[in-house]
Amino acid sequence: MVEKMYRDKVKSRLMHLWCDMRNRCYDPTHHAYHRYGGRGIKICDEWLSFENFYNWAIDNGYKVELLPNGKNKWSIDRINNDGNYCPENCRWTDFITQQYNRSINKYIKYNNKIYNTLELSKELNISQRCLLSRLKRGWNIEDLAKPPMFKNVDKVVYKGKEYTYAELAKEYGLKTTDVRNRIKQFGWDVEKAITLPKCKIRTNIRLYEYKGKMMTITDIAKDLGIGRTTLQYRMKACNYNLEEVLKKGWGNIK
Repeated sequence: MVEKMYRDKVKSRLMHLWCDMRNRCYDPTHHAYHRYGGRGIKICDEWLSFENFYNWAIDNGYKVELLPNGKNKWSIDRINNDGNYCPENCRWTDFITQQYNRSINKYIKYNNKIYNTLELSKELNISQRCLLSRLKRGWNIEDLAKPPMFKNVDKVVYKGKEYTYAELAKEYGLKTTDVRNRIKQFGWDVEKAITLPKCKIRTNIRLYEYKGKMMTITDIAKDLGIGRTTLQYRMKACNYNLEEVLKKGWGNIK
């Protein structure tokens, strides 16, 4: 009795899978038709008969096993994602593996064609990982092939040789972030960016050239014999142009 009930359960589950497979391939109103029948995926003649499909499933180890969430553990999977449903191209895989495969093999419409992510990454000449990352961040389909904004920014030429910021920092004993900030954020030339001693690096504080050295407002104020707040106020009045401040010769500036 128990065995008969299990056989009936297996048959019911396989009938559901078989019907859903047929609808995906042949029913244009099915929500997933564009990913199957719309791409030319068909079912082999042998499997158009449910009995033949049922016999293949049983002979290839199909059984009903439920996951904790109530979903059946095993599902039919095509080995070649562009191939048809047939014995040579199908296997039983667990639900978790198939869900992972689906996340990698999303289908996207681009230039009036349907691609999976691997096909589209090759079409756009970018990596599949890059493509998935851009899709996850909500990029427009039209922008997927654009080069990254930072593609050519992280290279500079110094003494006739091209360096990345990392290479330049390594050669002159500095931190990559400090070299990048000095050149990109503060607009220093390369010579100036690599000559400040490593112990003086303070990328979160603005530095000014004073008496041939790069110094903070605090250090400059101390050398001038005035308070930091006073110098800060004067710098602000001169749009942070230290040369203009020194020209005015305010108060006790040396």
